Amino acid sequence: AYYALTPLAQLCDTSDGKSMYEAEITDFPRFKFRGFLVDSARHFLPVTYLRRVIDVMALHRYNVLHWHLVDSESFPVESKTFPDLVKGAFHPKAVYSR
Repeated sequence: AYYALTPLAQLCDTSDGKSMYEAEITDFPRFKFRGFLVDSARHFLPVTYLRRVIDVMALHRYNVLHWHLVDSESFPVESKTFPDLVKGAFHPKAVYSR
């Protein structure tokens, strides 16, 4: 419901909190995708921050998240199949796990 009401909230007049503009909405993207890049391979970002990024992306109608999760210098992802890969993280606490 949050994402469905976002365009409606953008039409509200915030000066008195009660008014709403009359409008006919015809919305389509100029391109098939609107994307955002997050590079957490080299710069560890907390999961709470990543969730906030996704919420803001939805607010602005972005539909692609390019998550640069791993790199040749860093592998901050815990894997059950290959547990030694996580040793490539920059710091033991800077690891994404379940």
